Amino acid sequence: MVLDGNNRVLLLHRNTPQRKQWEVPGGKIESGETPDAAAIRELKEETGLDVAILFGLGAREFEEAGERFVYHLFLAQITRGKPQITDKRFDKLEYLSLGQVKARRGELSAHAQEVLEEFESGPLAKS
Repeated sequence: MVLDGNNRVLLLHRNTPQRKQWEVPGGKIESGETPDAAAIRELKEETGLDVAILFGLGAREFEEAGERFVYHLFLAQITRGKPQITDKRFDKLEYLSLGQVKARRGELSAHAQEVLEEFESGPLAKS
């Protein structure tokens, strides 16, 4: 998860025949890859950003279309670049405040909605 200086979260809008929804950048861990290395790679692939992981926010399980996933969540800081769409599956990229996220709740992937609700309530904040 990437936040800007105003605590707005970076989201990507997936625009494929199967899905049209806002998502937190991320993806699958490749063989031999650690979760944090996968997060860094996926952010680069999807947004063109170079990032450093600040800290882990834990792992969560979710189910989608009958398939179970484990999602490792990290807070990342941009070290180089400006976010841009570098993956053709996405057509929009925006930093959204929590209020904007609430207004788009029906447009979020189920996983993004769960993560952002948890973020909003505070448990994801570093203690």
